[in-house]
Amino acid sequence: MATATKKKKSTVKKNLVIVESPAKAKTIEKYLAETTRF
Repeated sequence: MATATKKKKSTVKKNLVIVESPAKAKTIEKYLAETTRF
């Protein structure tokens, strides 16, 4: 008997932060988690 394998879809929650200048981005980066990608 063949067994069926189910693939789990990984759910990744992403947030978008829009800033007006690179300086503001650097300031906000200090407060966000290290896992945040810029």
